[in-house]
Amino acid sequence: MSNEDENGSDSRDYSRISCFLKAIYRKMSHPEEPQLCPSSGISVEDKNFRDRFAANPSNMAESVVSFLLNLDSKLDRIIAQINKDTLTTYFNRQMVVLDLSASGLLVHATDLQAGDDLEMVLFLGELPPIMVSGVLTVLRQGKPLPGVGPTFALRFTRLRESEREQIVRFVFKENRERVRTEKLR
Repeated sequence: MSNEDENGSDSRDYSRISCFLKAIYRKMSHPEEPQLCPSSGISVEDKNFRDRFAANPSNMAESVVSFLLNLDSKLDRIIAQINKDTLTTYFNRQMVVLDLSASGLLVHATDLQAGDDLEMVLFLGELPPIMVSGVLTVLRQGKPLPGVGPTFALRFTRLRESEREQIVRFVFKENRERVRTEKLR
């Protein structure tokens, strides 16, 4: 999928990656409708906190610090799973993301039309659960892919900077892994 500027030429602001990711969404009645998923970057990892805590400035026993960090991680996973289960109540439709960048995506879905406005929650990781949400507009229907079905090109119209950064990091990490895998062959 590509972004086209006003002259119709292809412009790519962000790196992209072919993928197969799950996303849930809801159709919006208006593009300015408030988001139901307002929290920024639903991610269970706060490495800055964990790094500071692990540095142990309070001189706690190492076993206590280790136990508390482990407990914190488990609680984060439980909370993320509860959030995920709650989200499916409001975001009752599913799509598969086939191509991802921080500016837009190509998806497989069955009930979209050009011009639809959607709020989407994208699952970038399961363990730990990493979810990002944003508002998108359906630009156009793509060519049906063999074995997949109808595809649609979507563009982000509202995406918090922290969530855009999550996507950029994900795409970079996946591209890096693919390059490493190719070099090993």
